[in-house]
Amino acid sequence: MSDWSNEHMAEFLKNSPDLLCIANEDGYFIELSDNWEDIMGYTIDELKSKPYTAFIQEDFVQSTNHLKDNWMKKRDVFTSFENVYITKGGGLIRISWRATKYIDGLTYAIGREITHEMWGHANEGHAAK
Repeated sequence: MSDWSNEHMAEFLKNSPDLLCIANEDGYFIELSDNWEDIMGYTIDELKSKPYTAFIQEDFVQSTNHLKDNWMKKRDVFTSFENVYITKGGGLIRISWRATKYIDGLTYAIGREITHEMWGHANEGHAAK
């Protein structure tokens, strides 16, 4: 697909049911799929304004940072992990991640919300609209 354009990328990010993101080495999101707003309740600009760890539930920040630091030192290109994010409304959502790192220092990741699979429907995690 040699003529991939910004327009194609925008459509891809707009229509994905998963949480797509690109993060830099400093731990900031630089691209996010549109449904982050629906699931998290924050605007894309709000999510890009702070390190992604600012949105991770406290119990998962250290393990997420540890995993990232160790993974970046290894030759492994892919990794999988889970963590819990806090929505703007204060709810918790569990996300299963598959991430890829590139030489340019960027991390490309796909997250799937698995809140209901882990905790059941009684513990609704979506932000209120």
